[in-house]
Amino acid sequence: MRTYRFSSPAQIWQIRALAALLLPLLLPTYLSAQPTSFRIQHSCSFDDIEPRANAYLYDPSDEADRIVAEIVDALGLTKNFLVRASGVRNAVATEEGGRRYILYSTTFLEKFKADTRTRWAAYAVLAHEIGHHLNNDNFGETDMRRRKVCELEADRFSGSVLRMLGATLDESQGGIESLENETETNTHPAKPARREAVATGWKKRDEFLRSRGDPGLGQAADRDGDRVPDSRDQCPTEYGTHTNGCPDSDEDGIPDKDDDCDYEKGTLANRGCPTPAAPADRDADGVPDAGDQCPDKKGEKRYAGCPDTDGDGVPDHKDKCMNEKGMAGKDGCPDLAAKQLSESLKLSESSDALLPPEPFRNRKSGLEMVAVEGGTFTMGSPKTEKDRGEDECEHSVTVSSFNIGKYEVTQADWMEVMGTNPSKFNKENCQECAVETVSWDDAQEFLKKLNARFPGRNYRLPTEEEWEYAARGGKKGKRSIYSGDNLIGNVAWYGGNSGNKTHPVGERKANDLGLYDMSGNVWEWCDDTYKPYAGCSGEANFLRVFRGGSWGDGPKYCRVAVRGRVNPLGRHDDVGFRVVQGY
Repeated sequence: MRTYRFSSPAQIWQIRALAALLLPLLLPTYLSAQPTSFRIQHSCSFDDIEPRANAYLYDPSDEADRIVAEIVDALGLTKNFLVRASGVRNAVATEEGGRRYILYSTTFLEKFKADTRTRWAAYAVLAHEIGHHLNNDNFGETDMRRRKVCELEADRFSGSVLRMLGATLDESQGGIESLENETETNTHPAKPARREAVATGWKKRDEFLRSRGDPGLGQAADRDGDRVPDSRDQCPTEYGTHTNGCPDSDEDGIPDKDDDCDYEKGTLANRGCPTPAAPADRDADGVPDAGDQCPDKKGEKRYAGCPDTDGDGVPDHKDKCMNEKGMAGKDGCPDLAAKQLSESLKLSESSDALLPPEPFRNRKSGLEMVAVEGGTFTMGSPKTEKDRGEDECEHSVTVSSFNIGKYEVTQADWMEVMGTNPSKFNKENCQECAVETVSWDDAQEFLKKLNARFPGRNYRLPTEEEWEYAARGGKKGKRSIYSGDNLIGNVAWYGGNSGNKTHPVGERKANDLGLYDMSGNVWEWCDDTYKPYAGCSGEANFLRVFRGGSWGDGPKYCRVAVRGRVNPLGRHDDVGFRVVQGY
């Protein structure tokens, strides 16, 4: 473990941190049961004063645990506090029964994921609260001037820690920048003063590290670009999310190299695998993932683990109007939906231009589409991506705007147009399952008949470039291994969770464009014949490309970058398609 020493007497808040830590570490470990709730009497919060209220405690998320572990590890110290998720408004440091706590709102920390500008903000917030504990601050301080001094000390500590972790000054101030209130409050200094405090801590730590031979931020060797310098990266050539720099595909805190089930969340005691006594339940709603149709959203057992946002008795995974109370016989939609659909169709059919996406799904009016704004992106995969294929060379591609099917074409869609059902899995009465056992030529016949029914809509198969651009979320997308996530179980039906069959479309998490099943369920035909990317070896041939992986494949083949190809006349029970509209 690398130990960082504080540099000068001027850094009083850091020296106090070490001194304050020694006493708690000498105390015996608490053996009594931890409370599930308590009433907050005194606290120091990141944003504004927390009202005195009951705090209900939940286990922290893996991400919060990882961030805290990374911070204390960088300091070379052991934490003298407990971290718990709670119903607080933002994040607070407090005490109860002789124990020190950091409580945080998952919603408060979650918002930082959406913006690259604030990707370090969760670190800044938690480091701020850690600073309160290591500084041994008095949470019951009644002198408001002294309280504000403590807040600035915690901000300086946060800036120092984030510099040690590799954040730039701008990134280190992300937490402060997220605050809406610019002015001073009863308990917190004004935003400019807090921003300057973070800068002071960051600059002093930067100066100290340089004096010890650190070449400066961003210049330390980091071959895989995962922000863990090669000097302390146990997997220096693999992009990793674990604190030791190694990949952690299932995000269970156990690096893949030590994880026997690296695509399923598990426990350290079971070498990263779930156990019958503790089955995986990543949304913590009491419904194990194996039987949870909405494993990433807290729901109810009566709805197979799914929520019912509008409270109409139709769970969200079956509710096509999940924000409007409706009726089960109308897929959870009110009667007004039919009127809106009719008006939308009259408008759309009066134009020969590229049609806007239909407002909701109705086979008799065409397939539900999502608009994709054109742009330039990097196609293929980086050399550091796990399981990368030799034909995935990265190269820049520009695509024009187009519409793409929100879902894979279903058995019901196929029967509506073709009058038959070729799918192997049709015996299970799964009309909303993706259609499969259709060749590339079969898909062309479907498109021909669909376009005859809806003239001017120009339905076709996507090009390989369009498919990957949409799978990566278009301009909105955050680059990930699978379509919409780095954890395959969140977004895909694949060999590890499908039960060896297809599933109804739209049951897993959507990607950043709102597209479902771009990874897993069934492979999807593209319009192209196979040809090598620029910079890749290989020869073009007559085989047609399909993308995305299927219900029967391992994670390796469900990656966004994977390229499959097969005879266009072949029919396979794991190959289907989705459609696009373009010029």
